[in-house]
Order: sequence, then C-alpha cells, then structure tokens
Amino acid sequence: MADNLAKDTVIVLRSDDYDRGRLEQIVTKGMRLLDFKPRGKVFVKPNVVFAYRTKQFGDMAYTPTPFLGASLSALSKESGVQRLDVGENSAVGIPTRLAYKHSGYYEEVRSVRARTSCPLRLFCMDEERRDPVFIGGKVHDKLRISRTMARADTKVYLPKLKGHCVSNMTGAVKLNVGICSDDERSIRHDFMLNEKIADLLVAGYPDLIIMDAIAVGVGNEAFPSRRDVGLVLMGTNPLAVDLVASRLLGFELEEVPHLQAVVARGYTPASLDGVRIEGDMKSLEEIDAHSKAVVPHDDDFYAWHDIETELGRMNSPIRFKSSQGMDTPSASHPSAISDHPSDSDFTGGSVSVQVAANSQSSA
Repeated sequence: MADNLAKDTVIVLRSDDYDRGRLEQIVTKGMRLLDFKPRGKVFVKPNVVFAYRTKQFGDMAYTPTPFLGASLSALSKESGVQRLDVGENSAVGIPTRLAYKHSGYYEEVRSVRARTSCPLRLFCMDEERRDPVFIGGKVHDKLRISRTMARADTKVYLPKLKGHCVSNMTGAVKLNVGICSDDERSIRHDFMLNEKIADLLVAGYPDLIIMDAIAVGVGNEAFPSRRDVGLVLMGTNPLAVDLVASRLLGFELEEVPHLQAVVARGYTPASLDGVRIEGDMKSLEEIDAHSKAVVPHDDDFYAWHDIETELGRMNSPIRFKSSQGMDTPSASHPSAISDHPSDSDFTGGSVSVQVAANSQSSA
C-alpha cells in the first residue's frame, strides 16, 4: 500500500460489545490492513476525562477497560515492540491515580501483564518528569510533556468518541489536551481552545489511532449519554480518523472548529474526499446510515442554549435583549439557535438583561 494512500485510510470494523478476545482480533486485523508495525518503546494514551464512582456517574467518560486491555494485548504480541507504557493525565482537579482506580485500569493492566512477556507499565503523566518540546504555535511556543511520551518510538492513541461542549466532538486530535501538565493545560483553555488543540498536534501526532465508537457519548463530555454505534475506527492519520468520526456524530468539518484550525495549519486531508474508508464499511453512505444510532442528541444538554424558552418554563421575569433590540433566539423564533451552536452564536452584539415589570416568578 502506498504511503500517501495508507496515511489517509480509515479502517472501520464492527463490534457490538466489548468482548476482549474479539476486540484483540479487531485491533490486530486493523494493524494488518493498515500495514502498521509498532516498534521499540510504545507509548499508549487512553482517554480518561473522568472516572469516579461509576455506578453513580457512569462509565462513558473514559476509554473502556476491556478496550484498553484488548489493545494492549494485541500490541504486546507484535514482534517489534520492546515495551508498552500506558499514560494519561485526567481532567484538572481529578488525580489520575484516582481515575485509574475507579476505571479499573490497575486491575486490567495487571491482567494483561500476566499474559505477556512484554514489559508493561501504567503511569500517571502528571507525576512524571517532563521534556521540553518546541511547538511554535499560536498559543504554545513550547510545551513540557511526559518524558516517556517524548522519548517513545511509537505513539498509540485510544480515544473514546464523544461530543464536546466547545469543540462539538472529541476524538484523536483533541486527545492531546491530556498530554499537557495541569499548569500548561489551563493556558488558553477558553475561547482559544481550538487553536490550542491545533498547536498540540505538533507534540502529539500519534502513529496509530484505535478509536472506541462502540458506545458513543453525546452531550456533556464528562457525563455523556450513551448511544450504541458498534464500531471501531483505526488509522495512522488523526485528522482522517476524526473526519470520519465527526461524520458519525452528524458533524461536517465546518462544525468542528478545532479540526478546521488543524486544516488551516496545512494538515491533510482537508476534507472527507481525501479519506479512503476500508474494512466492514467502504463508503460515507454506510457511515451516514450508521450515524442514525447517535440520534437523538442529548436535548437536555443543549436546552440551556435556548435561554428564553428556559426562562419562560421557569416563569421567570428575566428576559434577554441583544444590543440590536431583538429578543435572543428561542425555539419559537425564526433564528433559533441550533442544537449544535457555532462560535458565532455566542459572539457579536452585546446582551442586556431586562426584568419584566409587575411580573412574579414562581417559588
């Protein structure tokens, strides 16, 4: 397979559940189809945004434990692999060790280690020494990343496909937010987040992506609602994988601002026209048909965007007026904000707050 062709190929394979044996076969098959051979010291990064008391808070905000174990088992059997180092830095304010405990990662890694002769380590990136890496970006000029990651021969990312309140989707490219230490993670983690993510791709360009789209999360990325999609996406180009993953969530490139920022920096492919889909699916039509499993999106999560309707539901005397004197958009207004607002929905004219005269709010 030619290098350019292989780079922009995304393998889509079916899996209706998280059976470890079947997932290991899928990962191995995907590597063969991509002609990918991991080598040397392999750094593996799962996606652990939040894991705590999963019976109460759910288990949709991190790469599932069986998915991690199956991927590690498949990688450990590759002849060129010298060792595997699994690392992550969970969301700010949550110690990674605690997230590992509640996600079951410690037990999973011990189980895989017992079945392989390949050295395997699970470590917390927020507790490790860091090496400086030049970025030269719009937000970061340089970054200090985990020494293990910086000195790895192969980088493998295991993102979980989810929606996101700022970037609309989170996949392989956005997984790099977790390579930052807590101090650098907070820098411009605001309206410039999408440019920050584009910067981070310089330091965190994975050699292989194994994406969990078996159970996809919609709504808030920390507490997503589950949608059963039943797919595993694999590729060697994070942008190509994310373009297909975005389509699965119902988004075009124009609706995913951090991927737009990446394309603007010159990364390719610049559209789905440059992506070749292989495996159990061969076309965008099949992806689109499968994306119906994601609908409906989490209406409760997006409801707060419709301010006027929510205030009316609460019988509140407060109303918002734009600087142009028009009511803010609501579900009954012709210019109502869509379920997935763009950046422009939150910028532009100023907004004033008015309290209706002689109104009484309910208790």
